[in-house]
Amino acid sequence: GPFSNYSSNCPPKTVDDYTYTLSTCPDPTRLVSVESIKLSLDQFFRELDGDINGDPKYFVTSIVPLTGESIQKLQQARQEEDLVVGNPNVAVDRGDRYIELSNLVGGGSFVADVSNDDYSPILDYIGRAMIQQRSAFTLSEAPGPLEDLVLTIVRSDGTSSVIPKLSYSVSGTTVTITDFDLLLSLTSSDRITISYIPKTIS
Repeated sequence: GPFSNYSSNCPPKTVDDYTYTLSTCPDPTRLVSVESIKLSLDQFFRELDGDINGDPKYFVTSIVPLTGESIQKLQQARQEEDLVVGNPNVAVDRGDRYIELSNLVGGGSFVADVSNDDYSPILDYIGRAMIQQRSAFTLSEAPGPLEDLVLTIVRSDGTSSVIPKLSYSVSGTTVTITDFDLLLSLTSSDRITISYIPKTIS
């Protein structure tokens, strides 16, 4: 049932200077470890990208109550709604396992406060992080002279354009497009080709 493996005998919890006791809490012995959740996500995204041995390309954004003030504010709002049906309870928690998952995944993952009045900075960060995930390309070998490296956008209508050298950076075998306006202008049908002379040859 929906309340299996939950208890009403919850220990008190303090966030900042605010102490509260949840009305119901999960049996900690029945929880799946956060590490195993990360491993499952790693496997999923590796299979999605068709690169079982590569680094999984994803990040996690955890939007949860972060501070004692935000937890208290959300709990009060929840209790006011519960009083209407005559069943008040303390149900708002910090979401420590979500925070732990973001910290474990890394790679642009971050935590934000759900009680923020303005989500624009959060959504802007998520959008930029998503773009950054698709802005890096790994070459099979480190390139030689950078003047011989050419990035070209090839569009579905057959036209193409060379990406200016100031719009990308090179580190080892990784080429990263750094021009956000250029990245935002790309469509799902555009392809990027990279031609270069490997360092081992040059």
